[in-house]
Order: sequence, then structure tokens, then C-alpha cells
Amino acid sequence: MNALIQFRPDGTGITLATDLIPLQSIGRLDTTRASSIEFNRARQLWEVRFTSNPKKVVYRNASRTACIEWEVKKLSKKLMR
Repeated sequence: MNALIQFRPDGTGITLATDLIPLQSIGRLDTTRASSIEFNRARQLWEVRFTSNPKKVVYRNASRTACIEWEVKKLSKKLMR
């Protein structure tokens, strides 16, 4: 997995949380979740939702790991735009 940090003109950095980059070493952190992964008991599936539209399920899978991998891939693509 590669790590990418985008810096805005005001110096704010945007990245996916990872231990690949020791973010605390470059300054004080303020984090915001971009998505959530929760288990739906009725469907017996894990569901991914973006915090920008928390009612909409954007991905489902029986594997939580698959959901995390999808989440990282999708958010990395958004970050690279």
C-alpha cells in the first residue's frame, strides 16, 4: 500500500490514516472520518457508508476485510483527484 498526502494552500494535509507515515512527527493531528463500516444484522453483511451521505450504503460484503480494502481503494482514488 502506498501512502499519499495532499497539502492545501493553507498547509492542511489530507491523507488516509495509515501507520506508513508517522503523521504526529509533522505536526498536530485533527482527524475526520470519511466513511464507516458497520455490520447489518438483518442482511448479515458488512456495509460501507460515506459520512457525507450516511444513509446511503455504497458497498456491501460478507467480509469486513473486503469492505476495508474497497474503502481504501475508493478513498485513495478520490484523494488523487
